[in-house]
Amino acid sequence: MQQPASIFNDVIGPVMIGPSSSHTAASVRIGQLIRQMTNGDPRKVLFEFSQTGVIAHTYHGQGSDFGLSGGLLGYKTDDKRIVPSLKEAADKGIDIAFSIVKEDFATVSLY
Repeated sequence: MQQPASIFNDVIGPVMIGPSSSHTAASVRIGQLIRQMTNGDPRKVLFEFSQTGVIAHTYHGQGSDFGLSGGLLGYKTDDKRIVPSLKEAADKGIDIAFSIVKEDFATVSLY
């Protein structure tokens, strides 16, 4: 059954954790995809952001870092555990690192 059009579902979007719901929610989804690619067991992940891109300057302040971590842990976009997920990932032995690089693209490396 399709939901009727609503400003709450179609314009504002689903419930998400902030501080920047769009940065955080998109990052959660990327983390979830990486979790799927590693069969639910990511061990070491390096996120590299281009120094010329906006994420290099905002990933920490806008919540992309803990969004990626929360996704790696399998959390949904509205899970309050996303915010402290970097510590939880470290406690579970998942090594997550972030780096700013000169290349004009972002990469994710799994080890």
